[in-house]
Amino acid sequence: MVFTTILANLLATGCALLLVHRGPSRRLKLLAFTVGLMSLSQTAALLHSVGIWSAPAAHVAQFHELLVAALALQALYLLGQEMYEQNYKDRMLRLIEFEFMRPLGRVITKKAAKAENAAAEATVLGTPALWSQEACK
Repeated sequence: MVFTTILANLLATGCALLLVHRGPSRRLKLLAFTVGLMSLSQTAALLHSVGIWSAPAAHVAQFHELLVAALALQALYLLGQEMYEQNYKDRMLRLIEFEFMRPLGRVITKKAAKAENAAAEATVLGTPALWSQEACK
Protein backbone atom coordinates (compact mmCIF):
# COMPACT_ATOMS: atom_id res chain seq x y z
CA MET A 1 0.00 0.00 0.00
CA VAL A 2 2.85 2.38 0.79
CA PHE A 3 4.48 1.65 -2.56
CA THR A 4 1.32 2.56 -4.52
CA THR A 5 0.93 5.77 -2.52
CA ILE A 6 4.53 6.72 -3.21
CA LEU A 7 4.08 5.86 -6.89
CA ALA A 8 0.89 7.97 -7.11
CA ASN A 9 2.60 10.93 -5.44
CA LEU A 10 5.60 10.70 -7.77
CA LEU A 11 3.27 10.41 -10.77
CA ALA A 12 1.42 13.53 -9.59
CA THR A 13 4.74 15.36 -9.24
CA GLY A 14 5.74 14.34 -12.76
CA CYS A 15 2.41 15.46 -14.21
CA ALA A 16 2.74 18.76 -12.36
CA LEU A 17 6.17 19.29 -13.90
CA LEU A 18 4.70 18.65 -17.36
CA LEU A 19 2.01 21.22 -16.66
CA VAL A 20 4.63 23.70 -15.47
CA HIS A 21 6.44 23.20 -18.76
CA ARG A 22 3.29 23.60 -20.89
CA GLY A 23 1.38 26.14 -18.80
CA PRO A 24 -0.18 29.05 -20.69
CA SER A 25 0.33 31.67 -17.98
CA ARG A 26 2.67 32.35 -15.09
CA ARG A 27 -0.12 31.97 -12.57
CA LEU A 28 -1.14 28.53 -13.74
CA LYS A 29 2.49 27.43 -13.88
CA LEU A 30 2.95 28.48 -10.27
CA LEU A 31 -0.20 26.63 -9.29
CA ALA A 32 1.00 23.45 -11.01
CA PHE A 33 4.43 23.83 -9.37
CA THR A 34 2.81 24.19 -5.95
CA VAL A 35 0.70 21.07 -6.43
CA GLY A 36 3.79 19.16 -7.53
CA LEU A 37 5.77 20.42 -4.55
CA MET A 38 2.97 19.41 -2.18
CA SER A 39 2.90 15.96 -3.69
CA LEU A 40 6.67 15.68 -3.33
CA SER A 41 6.35 16.82 0.28
CA GLN A 42 3.73 14.12 0.89
CA THR A 43 6.12 11.55 -0.55
CA ALA A 44 8.96 12.71 1.69
CA ALA A 45 6.71 12.65 4.78
CA LEU A 46 5.50 9.15 3.92
CA LEU A 47 9.03 7.86 3.36
CA HIS A 48 10.11 9.42 6.66
CA SER A 49 7.18 7.89 8.58
CA VAL A 50 7.91 4.43 7.17
CA GLY A 51 11.58 4.78 8.01
CA ILE A 52 12.96 4.46 4.48
CA TRP A 53 14.29 8.01 4.31
CA SER A 54 15.28 10.31 7.12
CA ALA A 55 15.30 14.06 6.82
CA PRO A 56 18.81 15.54 7.02
CA ALA A 57 17.85 17.99 9.73
CA ALA A 58 14.70 18.98 11.53
CA HIS A 59 14.99 22.65 10.60
CA VAL A 60 15.33 21.80 6.89
CA ALA A 61 12.11 19.78 7.05
CA GLN A 62 10.31 22.59 8.85
CA PHE A 63 11.58 25.11 6.30
CA HIS A 64 10.36 22.87 3.49
CA GLU A 65 6.88 22.64 5.00
CA LEU A 66 6.80 26.40 5.55
CA LEU A 67 7.77 26.93 1.92
CA VAL A 68 5.02 24.59 0.73
CA ALA A 69 2.44 26.37 2.89
CA ALA A 70 3.52 29.80 1.63
CA LEU A 71 3.42 28.64 -1.99
CA ALA A 72 -0.03 27.13 -1.42
CA LEU A 73 -1.34 30.46 -0.08
CA GLN A 74 0.17 32.34 -2.98
CA ALA A 75 -1.21 29.83 -5.49
CA LEU A 76 -4.69 30.13 -3.99
CA TYR A 77 -4.50 33.91 -4.27
CA LEU A 78 -3.38 33.70 -7.91
CA LEU A 79 -6.03 31.11 -8.67
CA GLY A 80 -8.65 33.48 -7.25
CA GLN A 81 -7.37 36.25 -9.51
CA GLU A 82 -7.47 33.92 -12.51
CA MET A 83 -11.06 32.96 -11.73
CA TYR A 84 -12.06 36.62 -11.31
CA GLU A 85 -10.48 37.55 -14.64
CA GLN A 86 -12.14 34.62 -16.39
CA ASN A 87 -15.54 35.65 -15.02
CA TYR A 88 -14.86 39.25 -16.09
CA LYS A 89 -13.95 38.11 -19.61
CA ASP A 90 -17.09 35.98 -19.83
CA ARG A 91 -19.26 38.91 -18.76
CA MET A 92 -17.60 41.21 -21.29
CA LEU A 93 -18.03 38.66 -24.09
CA ARG A 94 -21.70 38.24 -23.24
CA LEU A 95 -22.13 42.02 -23.27
CA ILE A 96 -20.38 42.34 -26.63
CA GLU A 97 -22.45 39.51 -28.03
CA PHE A 98 -25.65 41.17 -26.79
CA GLU A 99 -24.65 44.53 -28.28
CA PHE A 100 -23.73 42.87 -31.58
CA MET A 101 -26.86 40.75 -31.84
CA ARG A 102 -29.33 43.52 -30.91
CA PRO A 103 -29.16 45.28 -34.34
CA LEU A 104 -29.40 41.93 -36.09
CA GLY A 105 -32.53 41.15 -34.10
CA ARG A 106 -34.07 44.44 -35.26
CA VAL A 107 -33.21 43.67 -38.90
CA ILE A 108 -34.68 40.18 -38.63
CA THR A 109 -37.90 41.46 -37.07
CA LYS A 110 -38.19 44.19 -39.72
CA LYS A 111 -37.73 41.61 -42.49
CA ALA A 112 -40.31 39.35 -40.88
CA ALA A 113 -42.74 42.27 -40.58
CA LYS A 114 -42.21 43.20 -44.25
CA ALA A 115 -42.78 39.59 -45.29
CA GLU A 116 -46.00 39.46 -43.28
CA ASN A 117 -47.19 42.76 -44.80
CA ALA A 118 -46.34 41.55 -48.28
CA ALA A 119 -48.18 38.28 -47.67
CA ALA A 120 -51.19 40.14 -46.30
CA GLU A 121 -51.27 42.50 -49.32
CA ALA A 122 -50.84 39.63 -51.77
CA THR A 123 -53.80 37.70 -50.48
CA VAL A 124 -56.97 39.37 -51.58
CA LEU A 125 -60.00 37.57 -50.23
CA GLY A 126 -57.72 34.82 -48.97
CA THR A 127 -57.14 33.09 -52.36
CA PRO A 128 -55.31 35.35 -54.80
CA ALA A 129 -54.54 32.68 -57.39
CA LEU A 130 -58.15 31.56 -57.90
CA TRP A 131 -59.50 35.08 -57.90
CA SER A 132 -56.99 36.23 -60.51
CA GLN A 133 -57.66 33.14 -62.65
CA GLU A 134 -61.37 33.85 -62.59
CA ALA A 135 -60.69 37.44 -63.58
CA CYS A 136 -58.67 36.32 -66.62
CA LYS A 137 -61.44 34.00 -67.91
